[in-house]
Amino acid sequence: MRKFSSKTIKWIITGLLCLCIFIVIVRYYNVSQISKQKSVSNIIDTLPLAFKKALISMYDSQDQMGSDGKMYKLDAATRILAEQGMCLYNLCRKIKPKRTLEIGFAYGYSTVFFLAAIKSNGIGYHVAMDPFEISDWHGIGLKKVEELKMDSFFRFMPEYDLFGI
Repeated sequence: MRKFSSKTIKWIITGLLCLCIFIVIVRYYNVSQISKQKSVSNIIDTLPLAFKKALISMYDSQDQMGSDGKMYKLDAATRILAEQGMCLYNLCRKIKPKRTLEIGFAYGYSTVFFLAAIKSNGIGYHVAMDPFEISDWHGIGLKKVEELKMDSFFRFMPEYDLFGI
């Protein structure tokens, strides 16, 4: 059995705590009701412009470029609501975490919100794990990170589980 360093355990616990806080916030605000009342553009209006543009193109179901240079259609069921993304963004803006961890990368919706917070805060580093990013999601999330010029604040891990950490 693999042993984790105390630093890694603290990082995992912090990530799980943030996830729990996020779930509570999402349930409290009942985001599914809010979605029907506002446009995505209005919801994400406070994001830095480049991140807002990237997300609008994704939420508008425009074809997106994969890491192979080809264009792909997005599956609308594989995304978070804009309100959920803003909860992530606002939480990260408030607590200013040094690191965030996302398990499941797909098209990169959540990652764009995390990276927008890092950009706004001027501090942070985001890690996304997904063994299927290239094979199933065509590297669209990776391409978004590159387009936003946030490569130096991001690490992609194609591992299946936390043992990749």
